[in-house]
Amino acid sequence: MTTFLNAELKANNNPFSYSNTEINTAIDENGDAFFVAKEVFEALEIAWRGTKSLQKLPETWQVVRNLRTSFGVKETFFINEPALYMIAFRSNKPEAVKFTQWVCEEVLPSIRKQGYFGTLPAKDLIALRNQKIKLIQELVNCRDQFAKSAYITTLRNICNQLGEPMPNTELLGQQLELGV
Repeated sequence: MTTFLNAELKANNNPFSYSNTEINTAIDENGDAFFVAKEVFEALEIAWRGTKSLQKLPETWQVVRNLRTSFGVKETFFINEPALYMIAFRSNKPEAVKFTQWVCEEVLPSIRKQGYFGTLPAKDLIALRNQKIKLIQELVNCRDQFAKSAYITTLRNICNQLGEPMPNTELLGQQLELGV
């Protein structure tokens, strides 16, 4: 698992797989997606030549971060969404068209909607569901309007991550009438 050493980018825990190539992503503080450049080049079947591969891209579209990997700390180049398009559109390879279509139709909408692409690992799903249950229990007993608002915001974020609808919080604490 990759760990970011700089807080400006937040790693998505689920790298996505395209044509047998894993592509790691990260989100910056504005919610913009960044992709590991070398992995994008591999998916597009373009030779990776390190910084030479990125020379024609504006510097503002590139981010370099030191990442902790199983081989130690290594310098990793990330590119933003416009850079990904520029690289894909520049390529004459048929794979570039398929890759761009896949990124535009599946990956980016998922990242924008959920904050990540793909499904969460089972242990993360269980942890989120447990957190959801605890938040609902806290909301039932909450008397502070500020805390209630914060709980509802957190609950909404968890529901989004789980891909589940937000429960109707107006029903919290109400007793059901049981028909006999």
